[in-house]
Amino acid sequence: VMLINTVHADAVVKGYVYSRGVVEDDDGTQYWAEYNPETGALEGHFPAEGLYDLEHTVLMSALQYRVYVNRWNTIKQQYKDAERLEDPTGTGEEHPPLNLSLATLMDSEFTVLTADSAPITFQFTGDDINAIESAGDSYVLNDDIRHIILRPPVFKDTGQQGYQYYPLFDDGGEVDINAIKRHIILAQMPVNPQEPIG
Repeated sequence: VMLINTVHADAVVKGYVYSRGVVEDDDGTQYWAEYNPETGALEGHFPAEGLYDLEHTVLMSALQYRVYVNRWNTIKQQYKDAERLEDPTGTGEEHPPLNLSLATLMDSEFTVLTADSAPITFQFTGDDINAIESAGDSYVLNDDIRHIILRPPVFKDTGQQGYQYYPLFDDGGEVDINAIKRHIILAQMPVNPQEPIG
């Protein structure tokens, strides 16, 4: 929690913090602290600097965090159920959806499998993050996104070809990379849903 000077106790229980202002030192330093629900005290104060600067953090309630974890679990279960229907002898986990950090997404190469030509590769770029989101390009990544959930790839080659997907085509019959990006992104999250906070 952010160390603040006025907290409404009932709001804290419900996962929301209300304050008149953030507590600061005379030099303007802001602080984080851990809330101990057993004692009601704030403990372990440390400056909100460097990696813990407010510019590098996301504040949300425990309820909102749980929404992201539940959504990830629901996506995994949907694909597991679909796989089990297709192959009842399998575990349903042979081709799970991907949960990639934004850094991993940006560093990964994706391959479009085409029957008539050599595979086409693409990557997500800074333009995908910085562009203005519109209904036509709903894959565009929001500023507060830190994890991306992708459809299961056809398979992942451990060599040079990265994650492989089937093509989508535009009206002219050309491979539409933007359409593929929109298609393979299932969800964007400001947290890693595989690392629940206790």
